[in-house]
Amino acid sequence: MPRTRTVPRVGSAWKIRFNVYGVDMDAAATREPTVRASVPGWAHVLPFGLFLFVAHLLGDDAWWARVGGLAAAAGALAWQRPWRDAATWAHIAPFAMWLTVMYGGGEPSAANYTLRTVLGAAALVWTRPWRWYVRPSWRDVPWAVAAGLGVFVLWVGCESDAFRALAPRVAEWYERYLVGPLPGGFGRLREPMRNYPYLPARTGWTAFGIHLIGTSVVIAAAEEFFWRGFLYRWLCARDFRSVPLTHVDRPMFLVVAALFGLEHTEWFAGLLTGLIYGALVLRSGRIWPAVFAHALTNFLLGLHVLRADAWWFW
Repeated sequence: MPRTRTVPRVGSAWKIRFNVYGVDMDAAATREPTVRASVPGWAHVLPFGLFLFVAHLLGDDAWWARVGGLAAAAGALAWQRPWRDAATWAHIAPFAMWLTVMYGGGEPSAANYTLRTVLGAAALVWTRPWRWYVRPSWRDVPWAVAAGLGVFVLWVGCESDAFRALAPRVAEWYERYLVGPLPGGFGRLREPMRNYPYLPARTGWTAFGIHLIGTSVVIAAAEEFFWRGFLYRWLCARDFRSVPLTHVDRPMFLVVAALFGLEHTEWFAGLLTGLIYGALVLRSGRIWPAVFAHALTNFLLGLHVLRADAWWFW
């Protein structure tokens, strides 16, 4: 076998692995301190949970309720300082920020989506979860494109006009039993959409463009760093960075795919998507194929809802 050397960089946690024969030139580097602070896992979600709880307790949509929620979240941050464990914080905070704005920012609207896009992007730039991974490579692209296109077809195929015309009974069965939200939506057809909040005719094309960037870039990256980069490996070992991206744990792999599916209204398609994105990471040992595939799928969904007037996917 070709020999591999590990070269440490003095004064940091850098480790550069390279094949002395030049077969594999990937270099992985981390820039965090050698000694990590001990931060309990719950401290990373406490600020976001407190915001939602206090805001709901004080009246949800009232401005003082959100101010109270922000004060509670700030107190939790000052108390625990979860960013001391930089790696865990970087993998959780962007996705948690997105969910907090989505569920705690009032009714769905273009303004809400713009806010979560901006704050989610800011959280990604601030925490930089990509620091703990090798850089993207052109070799990530072919598998990412194939998976992204495949998931797009999987997501919209059974609810497309062409499939409804070809197999109407199957399409109806799919919509009744494999589209949620669970449990209330099980066995029911989708309710007709009225006054959809993201229509460009209502929000303007600038808001539509921000929405497209948010779904294609911000949440695609935040979800992959959380679900595949963090949660799967954390379920395998609490020191999640000690678990290689190629590590196979079938029960945990299925659990994460199932949770990813239940996060979406189209829960069955979400389950299969979680398996596909997860397999990309396991096969390549790299997070970027899943990030790129997720981004492509979401971008194509944005174009699809515009072309086919299928706004329920957004």
